Amino acid sequence: MQLSPPPAPPVTSPEALHPSWAPLFAQFDLDIDSLWHPDAPHRVYPARNQVFRVFTMPVEDIRVVLMGGEPYAQEGLADGFSFSVPDGALVPFALDNLLQQVQFEFPDRQYDFGTSTMLSHAAPRGNLAAWFHRERIFLMNAVLTVEHNRPGSNIEEWTEFTDEVVRYIAAHNPRCVFLLLGQLAASKARALPAAVQASRLVVAPHPSPLTAYQGFMFSQCFRKTETLLGEPINWSL
Repeated sequence: MQLSPPPAPPVTSPEALHPSWAPLFAQFDLDIDSLWHPDAPHRVYPARNQVFRVFTMPVEDIRVVLMGGEPYAQEGLADGFSFSVPDGALVPFALDNLLQQVQFEFPDRQYDFGTSTMLSHAAPRGNLAAWFHRERIFLMNAVLTVEHNRPGSNIEEWTEFTDEVVRYIAAHNPRCVFLLLGQLAASKARALPAAVQASRLVVAPHPSPLTAYQGFMFSQCFRKTETLLGEPINWSL
């Protein structure tokens, strides 16, 4: 009889988290299974096995921490990476604004992300996994879960943990740049040492339609990030 290999562990298991994060996770008792209990009053996003997806990247490999606020609160959008959506999902307006800003800041690179907002029928191109795997961009939200159609529902559950994540990255990676978009993400700057705030931090408004034209558009936040990093980033998908 031929034995089949064991199934791959979910990305939330200790086996899937990169060992470089072990000291961080050892500080917390992250018992979040109750959020997905069959009797829980609300659905929660992203899927249970995607909550800690970013922690498969070694902390020392991070080039940029691109932090948003919280996962999308609508079904089928949150995939464990900040701003990203799965293949086949229509692109939310915030992500569309973000990609438009990349195009605006680097016209010479001729990035083509397509037209793919929720009001269009074009092929969507909003999966940012290439930024994570190829460019080593740590796509993390300030809040790691959200209840269906209830933005802000899980903020308190994650505040202490994500504060500590930011401190941990700053302590273990001397060169990565922190790009914080929106108020929730910007609040994490308090966890950074003064030297990092002065030399490796970019803060801009969220690309949401509510705030995109209150400072995000034309902010040059991606170009500033590359300048602080000291090398270009391939923002193509």
